[in-house]
Amino acid sequence: MAGKSESHGELVKSEISVMPFEQTTLVAGSQMRNMATMLDMEREINSQREQLIRVTYTMDRQVARLSREIELLQERQASNPEANWRVREDIEALSRRLDALEAFCRSEAEAKAEAKAE
Repeated sequence: MAGKSESHGELVKSEISVMPFEQTTLVAGSQMRNMATMLDMEREINSQREQLIRVTYTMDRQVARLSREIELLQERQASNPEANWRVREDIEALSRRLDALEAFCRSEAEAKAEAKAE
């Protein structure tokens, strides 16, 4: 039985190896490069997040401006409905633009939420 445990001990010792200095240096260098890459990716994500915030702010302002224009046009149309057929067309065009901008803002907000979740 003593011989069996000695051979088991030798087997364990043979499986344990010490990593040479050069290999340790390579592993450490690789880990540092990976960390640098991760930092670069984080910076890029933050940059894109900031850009998305600016775009969202701009889009919100455009949506508000278009909403005001629609309200003004609707008021003008109400005061003289028959003579303002062009106004109705403008309202419809602005409404379509507003709908598109709102859809874009929603998709940007969803993308922002997804990026934040990651």
